[in-house]
Amino acid sequence: MTTMRGQSDPLDDFSRRAVGVDDVSKTVYVAGSGPAVILMPEMPGISPDVARLARWVRDAGFSVYMPSLFGVDGAYPLAEAAESVVRRACVSAEFRAFAGGGTSPVVSWLRGLARIAHAERGGPGVGAVGLCFTGNFALTMALEPAVIAPVVNHPSLPLDDAGGLEIGDEDAAALAERIGRDGLKVLAPASRTTSGAPVSGSRPTEHCSAVHSTAASCRPTRRTRTLRRSSVTSSAAPTASSRHISSTRTVTRPCRPATRSSPSWPTGSGGNESPRQPVVRDVPHDLERSDRIHPLLANRFSPYKFDPSGLVDDHALELLLEAARWSPSAGNSQPWAFLPVRPGEPDHERVLRHLAPSSARWAGDAGLLVVALTRRHVDGSRIVYSEFADYDLGQAVAHLSIQAQAMGLASHQFRAFDLDALAGELRPNPGWSIVSMIAVGQAADEPPVVRERRSTADLRAAPWRP
Repeated sequence: MTTMRGQSDPLDDFSRRAVGVDDVSKTVYVAGSGPAVILMPEMPGISPDVARLARWVRDAGFSVYMPSLFGVDGAYPLAEAAESVVRRACVSAEFRAFAGGGTSPVVSWLRGLARIAHAERGGPGVGAVGLCFTGNFALTMALEPAVIAPVVNHPSLPLDDAGGLEIGDEDAAALAERIGRDGLKVLAPASRTTSGAPVSGSRPTEHCSAVHSTAASCRPTRRTRTLRRSSVTSSAAPTASSRHISSTRTVTRPCRPATRSSPSWPTGSGGNESPRQPVVRDVPHDLERSDRIHPLLANRFSPYKFDPSGLVDDHALELLLEAARWSPSAGNSQPWAFLPVRPGEPDHERVLRHLAPSSARWAGDAGLLVVALTRRHVDGSRIVYSEFADYDLGQAVAHLSIQAQAMGLASHQFRAFDLDALAGELRPNPGWSIVSMIAVGQAADEPPVVRERRSTADLRAAPWRP
Protein backbone atom coordinates (compact mmCIF):
# COMPACT_ATOMS: atom_id res chain seq x y z
CA MET A 1 0.00 0.00 0.00
CA THR A 2 1.27 3.49 -0.91
CA THR A 3 0.36 6.52 1.15
CA MET A 4 1.21 10.02 -0.06
CA ARG A 5 3.08 12.26 2.36
CA GLY A 6 0.61 14.34 4.32
CA GLN A 7 -2.18 11.77 4.05
CA SER A 8 -3.45 9.52 6.81
CA ASP A 9 -3.10 5.74 6.51
CA PRO A 10 -6.24 3.58 6.92
CA LEU A 11 -4.09 0.59 8.00
CA ASP A 12 -6.62 -1.64 6.25
CA ASP A 13 -3.99 -4.23 5.32
CA PHE A 14 -3.43 -4.99 9.01
CA SER A 15 -5.59 -7.12 11.29
CA ARG A 16 -6.76 -4.97 14.19
CA ARG A 17 -6.91 -6.84 17.49
CA ALA A 18 -7.54 -6.05 21.14
CA VAL A 19 -4.80 -7.81 23.13
CA GLY A 20 -5.15 -8.17 26.89
CA VAL A 21 -2.19 -8.54 29.24
CA ASP A 22 -2.65 -8.43 33.03
CA ASP A 23 -6.15 -6.94 32.74
CA VAL A 24 -4.95 -4.18 30.40
CA SER A 25 -6.19 -4.28 26.80
CA LYS A 26 -4.56 -2.38 23.94
CA THR A 27 -5.08 -2.30 20.19
CA VAL A 28 -2.45 -4.18 18.18
CA TYR A 29 -2.13 -4.19 14.37
CA VAL A 30 -0.88 -7.52 13.01
CA ALA A 31 0.26 -8.49 9.53
CA GLY A 32 2.48 -11.03 7.80
CA SER A 33 3.73 -14.51 8.58
CA GLY A 34 6.88 -15.98 10.07
CA PRO A 35 8.68 -15.11 13.32
CA ALA A 36 7.19 -12.18 15.21
CA VAL A 37 8.60 -8.67 15.48
CA ILE A 38 7.11 -6.15 17.94
CA LEU A 39 7.35 -2.70 16.31
CA MET A 40 6.67 0.11 18.79
CA PRO A 41 5.71 3.48 17.29
CA GLU A 42 7.55 6.75 17.70
CA MET A 43 5.78 9.91 18.78
CA PRO A 44 3.04 10.90 18.17
CA GLY A 45 1.74 7.43 17.30
CA ILE A 46 1.28 4.96 14.45
CA SER A 47 1.86 7.47 11.66
CA PRO A 48 2.01 6.51 7.96
CA ASP A 49 5.82 6.52 8.31
CA VAL A 50 5.70 3.94 11.11
CA ALA A 51 3.17 1.87 9.16
CA ARG A 52 5.49 1.91 6.13
CA LEU A 53 8.31 0.52 8.28
CA ALA A 54 5.93 -2.17 9.56
CA ARG A 55 5.18 -3.19 5.98
CA TRP A 56 8.89 -3.47 5.23
CA VAL A 57 9.25 -5.82 8.19
CA ARG A 58 6.22 -7.81 7.01
CA ASP A 59 7.51 -8.03 3.43
CA ALA A 60 10.88 -9.26 4.71
CA GLY A 61 9.16 -12.43 5.91
CA PHE A 62 8.15 -11.60 9.46
CA SER A 63 4.91 -11.24 11.38
CA VAL A 64 4.74 -7.66 12.58
CA TYR A 65 2.86 -6.73 15.77
CA MET A 66 2.37 -2.96 16.03
CA PRO A 67 0.81 -1.88 19.36
CA SER A 68 -1.09 1.39 19.67
CA LEU A 69 0.46 3.19 22.65
CA PHE A 70 -0.56 6.81 22.06
CA GLY A 71 -2.02 9.17 19.47
CA VAL A 72 -4.50 8.48 16.67
CA ASP A 73 -3.73 5.34 14.69
CA GLY A 74 -2.86 6.01 11.07
CA ALA A 75 -3.09 9.79 11.37
CA TYR A 76 -0.45 11.97 9.77
CA PRO A 77 1.17 13.94 12.62
CA LEU A 78 0.12 17.57 12.33
CA ALA A 79 1.55 20.16 14.68
CA GLU A 80 -1.18 20.95 17.22
CA ALA A 81 -2.53 17.43 17.63
CA ALA A 82 0.96 15.91 17.87
CA GLU A 83 2.07 18.46 20.45
CA SER A 84 -0.90 17.50 22.62
CA VAL A 85 0.02 13.80 22.46
CA VAL A 86 3.60 14.49 23.55
CA ARG A 87 2.56 16.70 26.46
CA ARG A 88 0.15 14.07 27.74
CA ALA A 89 2.75 11.33 27.46
CA CYS A 90 5.10 13.46 29.57
CA VAL A 91 2.85 12.99 32.60
CA SER A 92 1.36 9.61 31.77
CA ALA A 93 1.66 6.93 34.44
CA GLU A 94 2.59 4.42 31.71
CA PHE A 95 5.66 6.31 30.49
CA ARG A 96 8.44 7.53 32.75
CA ALA A 97 9.79 10.19 30.46
CA PHE A 98 12.37 11.73 32.78
CA ALA A 99 15.60 10.71 34.46
CA GLY A 100 15.35 8.67 37.63
CA GLY A 101 11.92 7.27 36.94
CA GLY A 102 13.14 3.75 36.26
CA THR A 103 11.57 1.37 33.77
CA SER A 104 8.26 2.53 32.26
CA PRO A 105 5.29 0.42 33.47
CA VAL A 106 4.08 -0.08 29.88
CA VAL A 107 7.09 -2.35 29.29
CA SER A 108 5.47 -5.08 31.39
CA TRP A 109 2.52 -5.07 28.98
CA LEU A 110 4.91 -5.15 26.01
CA ARG A 111 6.72 -8.18 27.44
CA GLY A 112 3.36 -9.91 27.70
CA LEU A 113 2.66 -9.05 24.07
CA ALA A 114 6.01 -10.62 23.15
CA ARG A 115 5.02 -13.85 24.93
CA ILE A 116 1.70 -13.93 23.09
CA ALA A 117 3.33 -13.22 19.71
CA HIS A 118 5.92 -15.95 20.25
CA ALA A 119 3.23 -18.47 21.19
CA GLU A 120 1.24 -17.57 18.07
CA ARG A 121 4.07 -17.43 15.52
CA GLY A 122 6.68 -19.79 16.92
CA GLY A 123 10.28 -19.64 15.75
CA PRO A 124 13.38 -19.14 17.89
CA GLY A 125 12.05 -15.97 19.49
CA VAL A 126 10.71 -12.45 18.98
CA GLY A 127 12.29 -9.24 17.73
CA ALA A 128 11.51 -5.90 19.43
CA VAL A 129 12.05 -2.57 17.67
CA GLY A 130 11.68 0.69 19.60
CA LEU A 131 11.64 4.07 17.87
CA CYS A 132 12.66 7.33 19.56
CA PHE A 133 10.24 7.71 22.50
CA THR A 134 9.82 3.92 22.66
CA GLY A 135 13.46 3.19 21.76
CA ASN A 136 14.54 2.12 25.23
CA PHE A 137 11.49 -0.11 25.65
CA ALA A 138 13.12 -2.64 23.32
CA LEU A 139 16.05 -2.88 25.74
CA THR A 140 13.98 -3.62 28.84
CA MET A 141 11.72 -5.94 26.84
CA ALA A 142 14.78 -8.18 26.55
CA LEU A 143 14.10 -9.31 30.12
CA GLU A 144 11.36 -11.44 28.53
CA PRO A 145 13.08 -14.69 27.43
CA ALA A 146 11.04 -14.76 24.21
CA VAL A 147 12.73 -11.52 23.05
CA ILE A 148 16.00 -12.43 21.33
CA ALA A 149 16.56 -9.49 18.94
CA PRO A 150 16.05 -6.06 20.56
CA VAL A 151 16.65 -2.97 18.41
CA VAL A 152 16.98 0.28 20.39
CA ASN A 153 16.57 2.85 17.61
CA HIS A 154 17.39 6.52 18.40
CA PRO A 155 16.29 6.16 22.04
CA SER A 156 15.09 9.45 23.51
CA LEU A 157 14.16 8.62 27.11
CA PRO A 158 14.84 10.07 29.58
CA LEU A 159 13.99 13.31 27.81
CA ASP A 160 15.97 15.45 30.22
CA ASP A 161 19.21 13.43 30.07
CA ALA A 162 20.78 12.77 26.67
CA GLY A 163 23.19 10.27 28.18
CA GLY A 164 20.74 8.35 30.34
CA LEU A 165 18.86 5.12 29.88
CA GLU A 166 15.23 4.71 30.90
CA ILE A 167 15.68 1.57 33.00
CA GLY A 168 15.53 0.73 36.70
CA ASP A 169 18.57 -0.54 38.57
CA GLU A 170 17.14 -4.02 39.17
CA ASP A 171 16.16 -4.37 35.52
CA ALA A 172 19.62 -3.19 34.44
CA ALA A 173 21.30 -5.84 36.61
CA ALA A 174 18.95 -8.55 35.32
CA LEU A 175 19.60 -7.47 31.73
CA ALA A 176 23.37 -7.56 32.24
CA GLU A 177 23.01 -11.06 33.66
CA ARG A 178 21.07 -12.24 30.62
CA ILE A 179 23.63 -10.73 28.25
CA GLY A 180 26.40 -12.60 29.99
CA ARG A 181 24.43 -15.83 30.25
CA ASP A 182 22.78 -15.98 26.82
CA GLY A 183 25.13 -13.86 24.72
CA LEU A 184 22.25 -11.54 23.85
CA LYS A 185 23.11 -8.82 21.32
CA VAL A 186 21.37 -5.45 21.19
CA LEU A 187 21.40 -3.26 18.10
CA ALA A 188 21.40 0.34 19.32
CA PRO A 189 21.97 3.05 16.68
CA ALA A 190 22.23 6.35 18.55
CA SER A 191 21.28 9.85 17.47
CA ARG A 192 23.02 11.69 20.34
CA THR A 193 26.20 11.43 22.32
CA THR A 194 26.10 11.66 26.10
CA SER A 195 26.57 15.42 25.74
CA GLY A 196 23.51 15.65 23.51
CA ALA A 197 25.47 16.35 20.33
CA PRO A 198 24.34 14.57 17.14
CA VAL A 199 26.20 11.39 16.21
CA SER A 200 27.92 11.62 12.85
CA GLY A 201 25.84 9.93 10.16
CA SER A 202 22.81 9.63 12.41
CA ARG A 203 19.47 10.85 11.08
CA PRO A 204 16.71 10.81 13.68
CA THR A 205 13.29 11.54 12.23
CA GLU A 206 11.73 14.99 12.33
CA HIS A 207 9.05 13.53 14.60
CA CYS A 208 11.68 12.34 17.08
CA SER A 209 13.37 15.74 17.11
CA ALA A 210 10.00 17.37 17.80
CA VAL A 211 9.54 15.22 20.90
CA HIS A 212 12.46 17.01 22.52
CA SER A 213 11.25 20.40 21.32
CA THR A 214 7.83 19.88 22.89
CA ALA A 215 9.11 18.35 26.12
CA ALA A 216 11.89 20.89 26.66
CA SER A 217 9.96 22.60 29.45
CA CYS A 218 8.74 19.40 31.16
CA ARG A 219 10.43 18.60 34.44
CA PRO A 220 9.54 16.05 37.14
CA THR A 221 9.87 16.55 40.87
CA ARG A 222 12.25 14.08 42.49
CA ARG A 223 15.86 13.28 43.22
CA THR A 224 16.99 11.15 40.31
CA ARG A 225 19.46 8.37 39.70
CA THR A 226 20.34 8.04 36.05
CA LEU A 227 21.74 5.02 34.23
CA ARG A 228 24.13 6.40 31.64
CA ARG A 229 23.73 5.59 27.96
CA SER A 230 27.46 5.67 27.26
CA SER A 231 27.85 1.92 27.77
CA VAL A 232 25.53 0.98 24.88
CA THR A 233 27.20 0.45 21.52
CA SER A 234 25.77 -0.48 18.16
CA SER A 235 26.20 -4.18 18.90
CA ALA A 236 25.80 -4.77 22.63
CA ALA A 237 23.79 -3.69 25.65
CA PRO A 238 25.46 -2.27 28.79
CA THR A 239 27.20 -4.63 31.16
CA ALA A 240 27.01 -4.40 34.92
CA SER A 241 30.66 -3.35 35.17
CA SER A 242 30.28 -0.49 32.70
CA ARG A 243 27.22 1.16 34.26
CA HIS A 244 27.69 4.64 35.62
CA ILE A 245 25.20 6.11 38.10
CA SER A 246 24.97 9.83 38.79
CA SER A 247 22.70 11.78 41.10
CA THR A 248 20.99 14.99 40.11
CA ARG A 249 18.22 17.17 41.50
CA THR A 250 15.50 18.39 39.19
CA VAL A 251 13.05 21.28 39.37
CA THR A 252 9.27 21.16 39.46
CA ARG A 253 7.43 22.48 36.41
CA PRO A 254 4.22 21.23 34.77
CA CYS A 255 4.57 19.40 31.47
CA ARG A 256 3.52 22.11 29.02
CA PRO A 257 5.24 24.30 26.46
CA ALA A 258 6.59 27.57 27.80
CA THR A 259 5.14 29.38 24.80
CA ARG A 260 2.26 28.95 22.38
CA SER A 261 4.60 28.16 19.49
CA SER A 262 4.48 24.68 17.96
CA PRO A 263 7.43 22.29 17.61
CA SER A 264 8.71 21.18 14.26
CA TRP A 265 6.03 18.60 13.49
CA PRO A 266 5.17 18.25 9.79
CA THR A 267 2.49 20.71 8.75
CA GLY A 268 0.86 18.42 6.22
CA SER A 269 2.25 20.04 3.09
CA GLY A 270 2.89 17.73 0.19
CA GLY A 271 0.80 15.00 -1.43
CA ASN A 272 -2.10 15.36 -3.81
CA GLU A 273 -4.67 16.02 -1.12
CA SER A 274 -4.54 18.59 1.61
CA PRO A 275 -5.19 16.88 4.96
CA ARG A 276 -7.65 18.23 7.46
CA GLN A 277 -5.95 21.02 9.34
CA PRO A 278 -6.47 21.27 13.09
CA VAL A 279 -8.76 24.00 14.29
CA VAL A 280 -6.74 26.50 16.29
CA ARG A 281 -8.69 28.92 18.42
CA ASP A 282 -7.78 31.55 20.95
CA VAL A 283 -8.09 29.12 23.84
CA PRO A 284 -8.59 30.55 27.33
CA HIS A 285 -5.68 29.73 29.61
CA ASP A 286 -7.97 27.80 31.93
CA LEU A 287 -8.77 25.25 29.22
CA GLU A 288 -5.15 24.16 28.99
CA ARG A 289 -5.19 22.84 32.55
CA SER A 290 -6.30 19.43 31.24
CA ASP A 291 -2.56 18.78 30.99
CA ARG A 292 -2.45 18.68 34.80
CA ILE A 293 -5.10 16.01 35.34
CA HIS A 294 -4.71 12.28 34.82
CA PRO A 295 -4.22 11.39 31.13
CA LEU A 296 -7.14 8.95 31.25
CA LEU A 297 -9.38 11.94 31.97
CA ALA A 298 -7.60 14.42 29.73
CA ASN A 299 -7.53 12.07 26.71
CA ARG A 300 -11.13 10.89 26.94
CA PHE A 301 -13.48 12.04 24.19
CA SER A 302 -16.79 10.86 22.73
CA PRO A 303 -16.26 9.69 19.14
CA TYR A 304 -18.91 9.98 16.47
CA LYS A 305 -17.37 7.20 14.44
CA PHE A 306 -16.41 3.67 15.50
CA ASP A 307 -14.38 1.04 13.67
CA PRO A 308 -16.79 -1.86 12.98
CA SER A 309 -13.86 -4.31 13.09
CA GLY A 310 -12.96 -3.27 16.64
CA LEU A 311 -14.48 -6.06 18.71
CA VAL A 312 -14.97 -6.07 22.48
CA ASP A 313 -14.31 -9.61 23.69
CA ASP A 314 -15.69 -11.34 26.79
CA HIS A 315 -12.64 -10.48 28.89
CA ALA A 316 -12.86 -6.78 28.04
CA LEU A 317 -16.60 -6.74 28.72
CA GLU A 318 -16.09 -8.34 32.12
CA LEU A 319 -13.52 -5.69 33.06
CA LEU A 320 -15.86 -2.86 32.06
CA LEU A 321 -18.68 -4.24 34.21
CA GLU A 322 -16.26 -4.90 37.06
CA ALA A 323 -15.23 -1.22 37.02
CA ALA A 324 -18.88 -0.15 37.20
CA ARG A 325 -19.49 -2.64 40.02
CA TRP A 326 -17.00 -0.85 42.28
CA SER A 327 -18.61 2.56 41.95
CA PRO A 328 -19.78 4.30 45.14
CA SER A 329 -23.50 4.65 45.84
CA ALA A 330 -25.82 6.03 48.51
CA GLY A 331 -25.95 3.55 51.38
CA ASN A 332 -24.14 1.06 49.12
CA SER A 333 -27.48 0.50 47.39
CA GLN A 334 -25.83 -0.08 43.96
CA PRO A 335 -29.00 0.82 42.04
CA TRP A 336 -27.64 0.08 38.57
CA ALA A 337 -27.86 -2.64 35.97
CA PHE A 338 -26.66 -3.04 32.41
CA LEU A 339 -27.67 -4.89 29.29
CA PRO A 340 -24.55 -5.29 27.11
CA VAL A 341 -25.13 -6.25 23.47
CA ARG A 342 -22.60 -6.81 20.69
CA PRO A 343 -22.90 -7.08 16.91
CA GLY A 344 -24.10 -10.55 15.95
CA GLU A 345 -25.86 -11.18 19.25
CA PRO A 346 -29.68 -11.54 19.20
CA ASP A 347 -30.34 -8.56 21.47
CA HIS A 348 -28.16 -6.23 19.41
CA GLU A 349 -30.75 -5.86 16.67
CA ARG A 350 -33.50 -5.44 19.26
CA VAL A 351 -31.66 -2.41 20.61
CA LEU A 352 -30.54 -0.99 17.25
CA ARG A 353 -34.04 -0.72 15.85
CA HIS A 354 -34.97 1.86 18.49
CA LEU A 355 -32.05 4.24 17.97
CA ALA A 356 -32.80 7.73 16.71
CA PRO A 357 -31.44 8.58 13.24
CA SER A 358 -28.78 10.80 14.79
CA SER A 359 -27.25 7.96 16.85
CA ALA A 360 -27.99 5.14 14.40
CA ARG A 361 -25.44 6.66 12.01
CA TRP A 362 -22.52 5.74 14.27
CA ALA A 363 -23.58 3.67 17.32
CA GLY A 364 -24.24 0.51 15.32
CA ASP A 365 -20.53 0.28 14.41
CA ALA A 366 -19.40 0.19 18.04
CA GLY A 367 -18.13 -3.14 19.31
CA LEU A 368 -20.47 -2.89 22.29
CA LEU A 369 -23.71 -1.14 23.20
CA VAL A 370 -24.66 -0.98 26.86
CA VAL A 371 -28.21 -0.15 27.98
CA ALA A 372 -27.96 1.48 31.41
CA LEU A 373 -30.79 1.03 33.91
CA THR A 374 -31.43 2.28 37.43
CA ARG A 375 -33.70 1.12 40.23
CA ARG A 376 -35.39 4.04 41.89
CA HIS A 377 -37.42 2.02 44.44
CA VAL A 378 -35.63 1.41 47.75
CA ASP A 379 -36.26 -2.05 49.19
CA GLY A 380 -37.44 -2.26 52.80
CA SER A 381 -38.66 1.33 52.89
CA ARG A 382 -41.55 3.51 51.86
CA ILE A 383 -39.37 5.36 49.36
CA VAL A 384 -40.82 4.78 45.91
CA TYR A 385 -38.46 7.19 44.18
CA SER A 386 -34.86 7.54 45.30
CA GLU A 387 -33.36 10.89 44.39
CA PHE A 388 -29.92 9.24 44.45
CA ALA A 389 -30.55 6.43 41.96
CA ASP A 390 -29.84 8.33 38.74
CA TYR A 391 -26.88 10.06 40.35
CA ASP A 392 -25.39 6.71 41.41
CA LEU A 393 -25.93 5.21 37.96
CA GLY A 394 -24.03 8.15 36.49
CA GLN A 395 -21.08 7.40 38.74
CA ALA A 396 -21.08 3.74 37.70
CA VAL A 397 -21.12 4.73 34.02
CA ALA A 398 -18.24 7.16 34.64
CA HIS A 399 -16.24 4.27 36.15
CA LEU A 400 -17.04 2.15 33.11
CA SER A 401 -16.01 4.88 30.66
CA ILE A 402 -12.66 5.53 32.35
CA GLN A 403 -11.94 1.79 32.49
CA ALA A 404 -12.65 1.68 28.77
CA GLN A 405 -10.16 4.51 28.23
CA ALA A 406 -7.54 2.62 30.25
CA MET A 407 -8.07 -0.40 27.98
CA GLY A 408 -7.57 1.59 24.79
CA LEU A 409 -11.30 1.75 24.05
CA ALA A 410 -13.48 4.81 23.50
CA SER A 411 -17.00 5.38 24.80
CA HIS A 412 -19.88 7.65 23.88
CA GLN A 413 -22.87 8.06 26.19
CA PHE A 414 -26.15 9.02 24.54
CA ARG A 415 -29.90 9.27 24.97
CA ALA A 416 -30.88 9.48 21.29
CA PHE A 417 -33.29 6.53 21.22
CA ASP A 418 -37.01 5.87 21.67
CA LEU A 419 -37.16 5.27 25.41
CA ASP A 420 -40.74 4.00 25.57
CA ALA A 421 -40.32 1.68 22.59
CA LEU A 422 -37.05 0.26 23.95
CA ALA A 423 -38.58 -0.31 27.38
CA GLY A 424 -41.48 -2.09 25.71
CA GLU A 425 -39.06 -4.23 23.72
CA LEU A 426 -36.81 -5.20 26.63
CA ARG A 427 -39.47 -5.19 29.39
CA PRO A 428 -37.28 -4.64 32.48
CA ASN A 429 -38.65 -5.81 35.83
CA PRO A 430 -40.88 -3.47 37.88
CA GLY A 431 -38.89 -0.72 39.58
CA TRP A 432 -36.17 -0.70 36.94
CA SER A 433 -35.96 2.16 34.41
CA ILE A 434 -33.82 2.58 31.29
CA VAL A 435 -31.89 5.85 31.48
CA SER A 436 -29.22 5.94 28.76
CA MET A 437 -26.90 3.95 26.51
CA ILE A 438 -23.15 3.78 26.13
CA ALA A 439 -21.38 2.87 22.89
CA VAL A 440 -17.92 1.32 23.44
CA GLY A 441 -15.35 0.35 20.86
CA GLN A 442 -12.40 1.48 18.78
CA ALA A 443 -12.68 5.15 17.81
CA ALA A 444 -12.40 5.74 14.07
CA ASP A 445 -12.29 9.53 14.23
CA GLU A 446 -9.79 11.89 15.80
CA PRO A 447 -10.29 13.67 19.10
CA PRO A 448 -10.99 17.39 18.80
CA VAL A 449 -7.90 19.56 18.80
CA VAL A 450 -9.58 21.92 21.26
CA ARG A 451 -12.04 20.69 23.88
CA GLU A 452 -14.04 23.61 25.19
CA ARG A 453 -15.03 23.51 28.83
CA ARG A 454 -16.40 26.02 31.29
CA SER A 455 -13.83 27.45 33.66
CA THR A 456 -13.52 26.23 37.23
CA ALA A 457 -14.40 29.77 38.36
CA ASP A 458 -17.68 29.53 36.47
CA LEU A 459 -18.43 26.16 38.07
CA ARG A 460 -18.21 27.80 41.49
CA ALA A 461 -20.04 31.03 40.70
CA ALA A 462 -22.76 30.13 38.18
CA PRO A 463 -25.53 29.06 40.63
CA TRP A 464 -25.29 32.32 42.56
CA ARG A 465 -25.02 34.85 39.75
CA PRO A 466 -27.79 37.47 39.69
